[in-house]
Amino acid sequence: MLSIDQTRQLLESIQLPCHYAFFWTVYSMGLRMQEALHLQVTDIDAQRMLVHVRRGKGHKDQLVIDKIRALMG
Repeated sequence: MLSIDQTRQLLESIQLPCHYAFFWTVYSMGLRMQEALHLQVTDIDAQRMLVHVRRGKGHKDQLVIDKIRALMG
């Protein structure tokens, strides 16, 4: 597990905004690697602040609250 400083350094080293958005989403939602790899833009429901996670733990789909947007909204 990365420390807060290591996480900050990792995020600051990302140059492309789309990559930053991807990694921030994965990190903030606590997604597993396989969940992150299957994530698509269409899985994000910004209006309801939910993300459809495909093939998560136990190969099950689930809806996850986008915690960051929920706290900011």
